[in-house]
Amino acid sequence: MRDINSEIIIPMCRETGKSYALTKNPQGLKTEVFVSHSWDEPFGEFVDSINTAFLTKYEKPNVWICAFGLLQGSNDDIQAQLKMPLAQSPFVRALKSADSYLVVRNSKNDLYSRIWCICEIMFAKKFKFIPSKTQIAGPEGFTTTCVSCLDAGSYCPNDKEKIIRELLLTKGARAEIDQFIKEFRDFNSAVVAAVDVQILNEKNETLEDFLGESSFSLMETDLDTIGVETVEDLKELETDDINMLAANLKKVQVKKFLRKMSELNV
Repeated sequence: MRDINSEIIIPMCRETGKSYALTKNPQGLKTEVFVSHSWDEPFGEFVDSINTAFLTKYEKPNVWICAFGLLQGSNDDIQAQLKMPLAQSPFVRALKSADSYLVVRNSKNDLYSRIWCICEIMFAKKFKFIPSKTQIAGPEGFTTTCVSCLDAGSYCPNDKEKIIRELLLTKGARAEIDQFIKEFRDFNSAVVAAVDVQILNEKNETLEDFLGESSFSLMETDLDTIGVETVEDLKELETDDINMLAANLKKVQVKKFLRKMSELNV
């Protein structure tokens, strides 16, 4: 992320005087998912983890990522956006306005060696995102790490002091946050098989909802044969593929199926 920031995001911010997100979307977008991550992650892995988290979402959500949401530049530029109390900071306001909270781990460093990730847990807990509105993505490379939130570091020492001070003002907060961190680290491959089944079911349910239960059941084998797993995949079908699927259906079902395909501009 740091390389992407220096090579792409900062130059755009300096050219436009706006954050990358506002440059691309001048009217702004509703924050649907707040993303908690480490700036030291491999960027490609970070993107892959987010894509995987929403693999079965037909309509992809708007995500808030600090590198793109804040005006990037010098340290003074950043600190000018963070000088207010924590509760009024851009991170906390974005999280509060979101619908869900996505934790993206990485293979290079422990997410919770970064104090702002600790801050995000504090407020995710306060705003009741944990556990029902929380998702966890990315590799589980730090499951054996056992470090308290109080040991987390920060690029700016003042940030750590401000966050730790607020953390310690909340009775029992340290122990609770350390427990959440442990659970997030321990969320591992033991559940991969179950997650794969859940993803497959969600893909099928999405197609079934779109095509209708009876039509879907008649086409299911052929859909699987040609590699259609999501509604989005239907857009890639050739005329021969569509005719093959339609051959499974009765006359009225064919009309409904072709009408559905026309909705996708196929």
